[in-house]
Amino acid sequence: MKNAFLIAALIFLGYSFLQPSGSPVPPDTPVVVEGPVSIALRSATSEDRRTVAAVYSALADVTERDATDRLLGTTQAWRSCHSAALRLAVGGTSLVGLYPGLDSAVEQVLSQFFTLDNQPISPELRAKIVAGCREVARQSGG
Repeated sequence: MKNAFLIAALIFLGYSFLQPSGSPVPPDTPVVVEGPVSIALRSATSEDRRTVAAVYSALADVTERDATDRLLGTTQAWRSCHSAALRLAVGGTSLVGLYPGLDSAVEQVLSQFFTLDNQPISPELRAKIVAGCREVARQSGG
């Protein structure tokens, strides 16, 4: 019985390293998702994709957690936070300007979730902003 369990575990472990086609998956291979951000990052390294994804994942988390403190009470305040986060995360790095059209692509994705107009952030709007950030992260390969 112990051998059967060990054999099953080894088979499961073996399958976990295979793609459906049967070829090994490099650990660094980003999942490619179609969308404006993924197109803008087509030539990006996996590290750059992870950086962009991490920034927008963090923005989603911060925005979601702010529901109780309400420091980000308007979309204008959120955009200021967004701008500051980008400056802090990638300002002064080689990412700045490296992928032409990335800024427009991010805005295009975010505008699918919420308006560019300044307005108070309701719980429903907060959820849309979080979803927009998560979509940018997803399209970045994160």
